[in-house]
Amino acid sequence: MWLSQALNAILLPVLLILVLRIANDPRIMKEWVNSRFQNAFTWALTGAIGLATLALMLSPLLR
Repeated sequence: MWLSQALNAILLPVLLILVLRIANDPRIMKEWVNSRFQNAFTWALTGAIGLATLALMLSPLLR
């Protein structure tokens, strides 16, 4: 179970980036594309999640 949660944490930023790219594609979303605020908020959250994942992955090496 621990390994599956670690894999989820590693894949989450990658999947968020892919979803954000789809949400910003006007060919797919038409008039429902994200606003600038939604993009800034989502990129900030993705960055924070990515940093938290990196910190959790590196923490055993720093002991």
